[in-house]
Amino acid sequence: MAAGSLSMIIRLLVSTGNSTASVNGLKSAFAQLAGEIVDQFIEANREIDKLVRGLKAISAGNQDAYFERLAGSANKLGIPIREVSLAFLELNAATRDTDFEGQKTQAAFEALGNALSVTGADSVRFQRGFRALTQILSKDQLFAEELRQQLGEALPTAVQDFARALDITPLQLFKFMEQGVISGDELRRTIVLVTKEWNRAYPIIDQKEFTVDQKLALVRNQFLLLSK
Repeated sequence: MAAGSLSMIIRLLVSTGNSTASVNGLKSAFAQLAGEIVDQFIEANREIDKLVRGLKAISAGNQDAYFERLAGSANKLGIPIREVSLAFLELNAATRDTDFEGQKTQAAFEALGNALSVTGADSVRFQRGFRALTQILSKDQLFAEELRQQLGEALPTAVQDFARALDITPLQLFKFMEQGVISGDELRRTIVLVTKEWNRAYPIIDQKEFTVDQKLALVRNQFLLLSK
């Protein structure tokens, strides 16, 4: 990777002496770094192309505007653009042809994304959280497994958030899930209420408060955008 080549260059620069071997070593390291940067630009271009093609299917020809919006969301959340875009596409697929499609999906996406960001989620936790929400909507019913074991692993307050949104206790929530009553229209109404709860409970944080992983994601996003 380019980081390895850069570390090699730094070691050579701080080493003593300017022998022919040191100069040749620097030349070799710079050449390797340049080659790796070119490779990463090519890979980044391929990645963007895949994402834009996926967005085209849901955007009625406005895929570039969608991509710019998602890139903005990724930087606001401190999550790589790829993970944000894939989560958005999967969530949209789960709500297509339902009354949750469109604005409600967008609102839930932004609210959960911000909640995960505020709690310091890295890309792995981010993917896990949206995979859980996508599965909940795809199954058209709220099950304890997705809520507690999947969404709860990504967002530790998930059970409490759902209970507060419905103005019930966690115990009552689990009873309702056992009875299978949070399904269909009731499930989608619940997600709307949970979206509002996430917006209330998790104010947007400043990038200065990002974790190291989130700050590194911003750097990766800038690199990806440079290759566009």
